Amino acid sequence: MNAIALPITELKETFQEAIAAGPVVVVAPTGSGKSTQIPPWCSELSDAPVLVVEPRRVACRSLARWVAKQHGEPLGRSVGYTVRFEDVGSDALTRIRFVTPGVALRYAAGSELDQYGTIILDEFHERGVEADLFLAICQKKRRDVRLVIMSATIAAQHLAQFIGGQVLRAEGRVYPVEVRYLGGTVVPTSRDLVERVAKGVRRALKETTGNVLVFLPGKGEINECHDALRKICHIELVPLHGDLSPDAQDIAFETDSQRRRVILATNVAETSITLPGITAVVDTGLVRQRIHQNRRIVLALRPISQASAEQRRGRAGRLGPGICYRLWEEHGQLEQETLPEVRREDLTQFVLTVASTGYRPQDLTFLDAPPDFAVERAQTALQSWGVLSEDGMLTAEGTKICALPVNPLHARLLVKAPPSLRRDLIDLIATLERPAPLWQRMTRMPIEKQDAVRNARQKDLFRDGCDATTAIRTLRYGDEKRHHLHRTAIAECRRIATQLRAFFQLPPVMNENASPQPDRAALIAYLLREWDACAYVRRRKGKGWGNGQDEVLLDSDSLLSEGQHAALILETVGVGKGTRVQLLGRTAMPCSFADLVDAGIGTSQLAAPRLEGEDVVAEVVTEYAGREIGRERRPLHGALLRDALVSLILSGSLFPGVGEQLTRAIEAWRLHGALNPDAPASGTADVTPHTWLVSRLALLGVEVAEEWQLLSTDDLIFTEIDADAIAEIEAQYPKEFSVNGAKFSVEYSPKQKLVTLRWQRGIRQPTLSTVLLPRWNNWKVQVDIRGQLRTVRSAS
Repeated sequence: MNAIALPITELKETFQEAIAAGPVVVVAPTGSGKSTQIPPWCSELSDAPVLVVEPRRVACRSLARWVAKQHGEPLGRSVGYTVRFEDVGSDALTRIRFVTPGVALRYAAGSELDQYGTIILDEFHERGVEADLFLAICQKKRRDVRLVIMSATIAAQHLAQFIGGQVLRAEGRVYPVEVRYLGGTVVPTSRDLVERVAKGVRRALKETTGNVLVFLPGKGEINECHDALRKICHIELVPLHGDLSPDAQDIAFETDSQRRRVILATNVAETSITLPGITAVVDTGLVRQRIHQNRRIVLALRPISQASAEQRRGRAGRLGPGICYRLWEEHGQLEQETLPEVRREDLTQFVLTVASTGYRPQDLTFLDAPPDFAVERAQTALQSWGVLSEDGMLTAEGTKICALPVNPLHARLLVKAPPSLRRDLIDLIATLERPAPLWQRMTRMPIEKQDAVRNARQKDLFRDGCDATTAIRTLRYGDEKRHHLHRTAIAECRRIATQLRAFFQLPPVMNENASPQPDRAALIAYLLREWDACAYVRRRKGKGWGNGQDEVLLDSDSLLSEGQHAALILETVGVGKGTRVQLLGRTAMPCSFADLVDAGIGTSQLAAPRLEGEDVVAEVVTEYAGREIGRERRPLHGALLRDALVSLILSGSLFPGVGEQLTRAIEAWRLHGALNPDAPASGTADVTPHTWLVSRLALLGVEVAEEWQLLSTDDLIFTEIDADAIAEIEAQYPKEFSVNGAKFSVEYSPKQKLVTLRWQRGIRQPTLSTVLLPRWNNWKVQVDIRGQLRTVRSAS
């Protein structure tokens, strides 16, 4: 396509004048040519290179290829692109570089951003969290740069005011697109989705002459619709989504197909790219997004916004008049704009990326501020990992973690891992960073081939009922055909593993002569020690697994056996089901209860401590997430020994009389503090005989049996209150109280200023007149007769 024929060309002179004066917001409809023409215009105006930030990898590749073709040169010379683990370009020659927001942020964390004279953020209306963050950092770090923000639909004046720039608008090549609502549901929903898509496609093929673009929410729905549409003759079905390899994605852009095409796409086809021959769009009106729900990040299927619906409609009018078939009712209401990702995504990576640039989120100004609770939660997690300091800046370990292009948790595990384990851990993490399942389903294969693949997988890969080590073996030895692997996923995993191995000076995956079997026991021990939240136990009833905080259901493809009761679950994803959130778990590693106990996971309680010679022995019961994971009778040491000694002292089994005297002293001291809030003892309301004794034994350094035998009664005297004061307080606040033939024990709650009389014996329903009660400092008095509480006197 010749540049002169594109509608955006009419704006060239105005644009060049505007960009010389300051930031520019360009609003131009889909198909106007803004993504392919404005970057070269900017390159003409400056000797410094141009950085173009696109929301998706497929857009980076296709646009870079198209602009290079315009220049009449191969891709990678003056025009290139960089996406995760893929760099096509030359530091010396490339003048226009297309990158994803993640790559742009890595440039911002280092010095690479300094070389660019112009920065263009394309399709900004998608409001990805990384794009929002990159804009905020540019506003802080590169106010000297020529800044261009482009979109087909956005609140342009608000954005221009934010960046201190002006708005330019261009008309597109407007061909009429008729909208036909096929109904079936009032608003977009997944109910009977495949059947409704098939109906819409058949109608589009009948009523139009070109190719048909179908918008679906995900790869799963693409596969289901692909199977349902295979029986339609004389068409070519082409999938298009971000998990496909570049070669597979390129098929959708080919122009020499001899048959009509039905392209089944996610929202990667909504903006930035142009698909040839499209005259009809079938829009399900659905998108899969991560959102905040019940203070958790949930992957939910949601209706698109009105802005997205318009973007999708426009894809049918790029070449000529078209038709958009919407699979919902015309009166169905959609939200006007898509909620920015920064307000609905987990912000751990966001906060870490901000810190890598030398700032904190509080130091930056955002177009839409992220939720405070999400920022605080992310900062707390990163501080607990030792990645951020208390003031929110990167630590030395955090700097190492930022250098790795993977999830912060995975990066931390790699940085802290012992060298002997790093090879296995790298390969495991590479599979966790995968874009899709490694193993393809075999439903479309003949039965005899299914048996052959199943036997090959079992023999070569599926050996130990462990998803994680199976994934490692698949990465190292898996064969795409023999094991029926997902080509794009396995290639991406191997590319990730090779780059991570290079970072730690290890050989590439496929260059090893003999890769060893993964050390599952060492991996389990390390992961439990450094990431205890991945430890789960099976619920006694049902199929759920818990870790004390979350409840998950394992993916149906997991190799974990039904009889397994403990496991490491390395991936969880929240799926919204109405107002309910269901967590799904993937990549499980079977382990034993003993593995959890050895890693210090769970809480231990003592049962029946007693003296056996010089040792204090008890049955130690360890519980985790509601399951008993260990029970052992053994000599005690450390905190368990101190806890047992306290129980023995307070029961009178050890140092007789000390426990009783200590209890009297501390209870009197607490009452004294409550009655005299200005006295030095006023902060003692939470002290109990048990807590005081535990801290006292720790202060005395009691760790092993030999040390407690050196104790004397003098070491255990509570000296904050003397005997005379105790006697005076006990006289005023007795432990027992009798009235009208009934006897009560008396409990004092100083913090609540409450006295509770508990009936012990005598008349069960005595008359309790306030006149007969002690004054008790005018606290509230209630009586408890066999569990029935009744207020006798209110506080005054």
